[in-house]
Amino acid sequence: MPLLKYDHPQSDAGLPSFVHPALADVLDELEVAGDLWKRLKGAAEKYLPKELKEPPKAYQARLQRSTFTSFFREGIVAFAGSLSRFECRDAPKSFMDNLSNIDGSGTSLKAFMMIADAWVLRDAGCLLTVDMPKEAPKDRAEEVRMARRPHLAQVQRRHVLNWRTEEVGGVQVCVACTVMEWAQVEDGAYGIKYEPRYREMVGGKWRLLKLEQQAEGAKTWRVEEVDKDTFTDFRGNELQYPPVVWYGATPDGFGMGELPMKSLGDLNLAHFREWSDKAEQLHRTVLITPWREGAAPRSPGMVLGPHGGIEVPSGGKVGLLEPSGSSQDYHQKQLEHIENLIDRQTLAFLSGGSAQKTATQSILESAQLQATLTTLSESKGSAMESIYRLWGQFTGETVVQGAGIDMAPGIADAMVTPETLTLADKLYNSGLISRETVVSLQHRAGLLGPGRTVEKELEVIKKEEPVPANVPGVGDPETVDFMPQGAN
Repeated sequence: MPLLKYDHPQSDAGLPSFVHPALADVLDELEVAGDLWKRLKGAAEKYLPKELKEPPKAYQARLQRSTFTSFFREGIVAFAGSLSRFECRDAPKSFMDNLSNIDGSGTSLKAFMMIADAWVLRDAGCLLTVDMPKEAPKDRAEEVRMARRPHLAQVQRRHVLNWRTEEVGGVQVCVACTVMEWAQVEDGAYGIKYEPRYREMVGGKWRLLKLEQQAEGAKTWRVEEVDKDTFTDFRGNELQYPPVVWYGATPDGFGMGELPMKSLGDLNLAHFREWSDKAEQLHRTVLITPWREGAAPRSPGMVLGPHGGIEVPSGGKVGLLEPSGSSQDYHQKQLEHIENLIDRQTLAFLSGGSAQKTATQSILESAQLQATLTTLSESKGSAMESIYRLWGQFTGETVVQGAGIDMAPGIADAMVTPETLTLADKLYNSGLISRETVVSLQHRAGLLGPGRTVEKELEVIKKEEPVPANVPGVGDPETVDFMPQGAN
């Protein structure tokens, strides 16, 4: 869905379009993150404005020459991909039966959660909802035929407009929230347009609302109810709370949190502007200007294939004026500096980034990455457990305590450096750590290759180890009693 504009009041607490102060505080940042996510499509003018007295045509030409490299989006996609390696633990059976179509639209659970992971990394959180189709079957056979079961949905943070929470048993619970949706309505004989709708969820009830102006130019708005219903469990009882789960990047609470990738976005914009300056200077310096000294005869000149020529009088001179463009080196160094900073905040150092790092830098950066991914993994596990429980309310299935997900080992672990491997080898040769520990570190460092597990590698090592010589009882057909000297 594109970022559509609407003019409904955001500060009127009596209207469903009211924006919670925590959301209002980051709306500008969310808009920038959304523009970066779309690779500045249709928004480049906001971040590369026209200079004073710059002709419009020259400005448009400068925009077209300005290349945007999407470090922000690609970095988020890389992080989200690492978080998609998980397996469900103790999930309801019907949930597991529908892993390939978790939202009722053909999206698998891992694809669904990868989108959510990207939104969380981009916006610091998103809302996950669980709902059940309202059409109740008459019997089990009809229920099977209808394939009636719960389904999941996602709501971007900027569309979760307002909410209220309470502490229940020491846990924060959402008791009411309003999310904005875009409804597609007819416009003329063939056209369509999008209009905002507001889904208000309070307790186990929900209403779909729209706002209408009382009169042309009036500042008062009328709330019109489009639809309403209740959320009911498998017994038909109304739910106590809205079936929503906040999946956040930080433990700040429902709807809260600073954007975790904001600094990467700022660097991406700085790179875009610096690249634009370099491209503009390069464009101007490669425009070679001819010059001529002395009077020229009035002649049509000469044409030699694709080239032309002129006649120069005796004593006259001609030449080409080529600006040096000496500041190109400055712009190039600035670009490299920004790219190195971007490199530090993305996964590039895990895949051979161009920035050269010391062992200390690599360890510190991997520790930051580990902390970020560990926090997100824990938040994701908690969100999935809440989803299981909401799912179970609709199906009647019991969810055991501690259900959630198991994240695959790998990128969330601390980075294994060459120095770490060297130290591990010394400790093993000194008898202070096991061979299995060394092989595990080699596996995490990616030295074993795809499909080669620690267990398989240990088996191969055991087969290749030479048989010790001159050890009684080993490789000797006769059994020899061996007692250390001084033993009784």
